[in-house]
Amino acid sequence: MRRDLMLALAVLLSACAERNRSTDTESKSLSSAKERVDFLCSYAMCPRRPIDAAFHLVYHDNSGALFGGPSDLMLQSVIKVNPDDRGQARVLRSESIPNQPGPLR
Repeated sequence: MRRDLMLALAVLLSACAERNRSTDTESKSLSSAKERVDFLCSYAMCPRRPIDAAFHLVYHDNSGALFGGPSDLMLQSVIKVNPDDRGQARVLRSESIPNQPGPLR
């Protein structure tokens, strides 16, 4: 019985120890291009590193509970890329992605 209690306590404590990554951040709150790009790339995949970014990122990290669920992400961004990378860039619009909501108005 005591062993089961200790095991349950260990599981609960390990679930609480995870870092919550939830955020509602606008790029204007970050002072440099490096900070903006580092922050954006920590949440979104950046196959090529942008020079600068303007964004509003809302992320709800639902993985920290004992039984975590899917996380929610809303990202609006404009990035400045290196001219040599322009041929590699592609634009995704929510209208071109099936079953995704359109832009916020």
